[in-house]
Amino acid sequence: MSTSYLDIRIRLHLENAGIVNLHLLAIPAFDRHTGQVTFEVASKALDVLCESWRDMLIGISTDGEKKTTGRVSGVAARFQQVCRPRFIRIWCGAHQLDIVLQDAYTHFGKETFYIKLTAALGYLGRQQNLVKDMRSQAPKVADTRWESMSSVSAWFKAHKIALNDYFELKKPSCTPLPCWWVQIMIINHFAARTTITFK
Repeated sequence: MSTSYLDIRIRLHLENAGIVNLHLLAIPAFDRHTGQVTFEVASKALDVLCESWRDMLIGISTDGEKKTTGRVSGVAARFQQVCRPRFIRIWCGAHQLDIVLQDAYTHFGKETFYIKLTAALGYLGRQQNLVKDMRSQAPKVADTRWESMSSVSAWFKAHKIALNDYFELKKPSCTPLPCWWVQIMIINHFAARTTITFK
């Protein structure tokens, strides 16, 4: 998990099987993550697999990051320059939804909801006796995959009584106000719907 890598998936159209979606390769990336470096690493891997890939590749799907979508030096632009005309560039729908969720979650409740959530998660993660008594540990919210908010909000919902009692007993500075518990229920309802969309 601590090693940066370039993940390459390919979709092939085969006469007998139709469209096949394959995880091709995860390449450790120790160099800077510029569009040029990413393109060079990916094209070298494709050269090994099929020298004529430039004539066969009809499109690329990226996650929407600037280094992949830049018009001049982005990864997609570099592939478009070496492939056949009418090359298709697709910006991943899941990444676009993730950007919307990031904005929604971080600004919900005038930005105090997310601040209180991360503070509570940090505090609860250090309470080993509570974790042992509950036989459950709070999941982590990942600011690179906002789909994680579904499991986090569901965990708070499932353990609301035990957590509320613990906060009342210990009175840490991150103790959520009653309105925060209403917000977590709203987020849980919303996050469950977005998880369906992601899947």
